[in-house]
Amino acid sequence: MKDWEYYRRRTYSVAAMRWTEDTALPDLVDFCDGQVKIDDPNMRFHVYNIRDHCWHQFHYGDWVVDEEDGLIPMSHERFMRLYEQDSDGSEP
Repeated sequence: MKDWEYYRRRTYSVAAMRWTEDTALPDLVDFCDGQVKIDDPNMRFHVYNIRDHCWHQFHYGDWVVDEEDGLIPMSHERFMRLYEQDSDGSEP
């Protein structure tokens, strides 16, 4: 008899924006409510997470996800494993 059970991630929607070299900086700043630091010449990008009370680094190609606990940077690969676009891509 096994001592564990299996759980499925609850389905919920999040807002997310991918940071690429083509992303307009004002759009990212607006999405992050100003809680972003951009040092483009040195390719250093950070987003503030209210739960951790600290800055998290992210890179070109990463996603910034607005989860319940605050802004979370996530690699494209991980984002694609965890999320799929809502049927129409609009706010729930």
